[in-house]
Amino acid sequence: MNEPQQMPLSTTALDEYQTLSADAGYIDFSDRSRIEISGSDRSNFLHNFCTNDINALTPGMGCEAFLCNPKGKTVGHVTVFCHSDRLVLDTAANQATSLIEHLSRYVIMEDVQLEDCSATQPRVFICGAQSHEILKRIVGRDLPQAAWSHYESQISDIPTVCHNVPFLCHPGFLLTTSTDHFVSLLNCLQENGLTKGQQATWEILRIESAWPEYGTDISEDNLPQEVGRDTAAINFNKGCYLGQETVARVDAVGHVNRRLVQIDCNGPSPLAAQATLTHDGRTVGAVTSSGYSPKHQGAIALGYVQQTLAKPGQALTVESRTAVIIEAANS
Repeated sequence: MNEPQQMPLSTTALDEYQTLSADAGYIDFSDRSRIEISGSDRSNFLHNFCTNDINALTPGMGCEAFLCNPKGKTVGHVTVFCHSDRLVLDTAANQATSLIEHLSRYVIMEDVQLEDCSATQPRVFICGAQSHEILKRIVGRDLPQAAWSHYESQISDIPTVCHNVPFLCHPGFLLTTSTDHFVSLLNCLQENGLTKGQQATWEILRIESAWPEYGTDISEDNLPQEVGRDTAAINFNKGCYLGQETVARVDAVGHVNRRLVQIDCNGPSPLAAQATLTHDGRTVGAVTSSGYSPKHQGAIALGYVQQTLAKPGQALTVESRTAVIIEAANS
């Protein structure tokens, strides 16, 4: 990294960031999309339209997955939570309508129902190095340990579902309840010493952790392997699903033409979305999201870059700066 830059964060914003990193706090995630899939054919149905092994899930388990179109391009990046009577898909904001439309066109004779529950099942994300111990005390029992695992619980008589969600580099948990109980849940968290964080802080934390968001860092222009979530989100042995031929072909070739990377912006000012990345005078990629990182003492970004350049330490030019790749997204 370069020498520390003048920090463009207010004292309040920095305190909030430090709390949600080193201690524990919460962020209202109610704007995220949430879809319930019910019916006796739900698991087989979703299994046929995403990259991970849904049929291997049992109640209390979960996984990360991509949904693809027939050409193998991504139409969604979701986390799937398996319950005894339903599957729940969680993803970035404003994605429920398009995903339901995508999946609905393939429901023919199957016993499958799709419902947008984004507005009726508000969620709160709890994160920070101390979040596990603090939330364990609030919940009154051991927390879900495995990635994407979850269980139903009562917090001060408030019905919730507690999920282990490894969005970030430090512990994170998602609590879901009903609209009738949401204010009570937030009050309970505050009474137990958790500080509320803003969406801007979430953006900083997720970019630091290289967690991509659909609609920001991922779109229908991307192949799943370009995002670098292969190990977590793609099962290469599950058999046929929509878009599988393209995903398998890329796997056989051994690489994609571009990769998502994390970039040191070489300055305090974040880069503009879609800012062009160049190398030796030619365009080699583009920025997808950017923000000031206290951890890196400067602005960082996520963006796609030509595969041959997607390596730590690689210098690029963007907005008259010499930026440097910190790391390529893990595959």
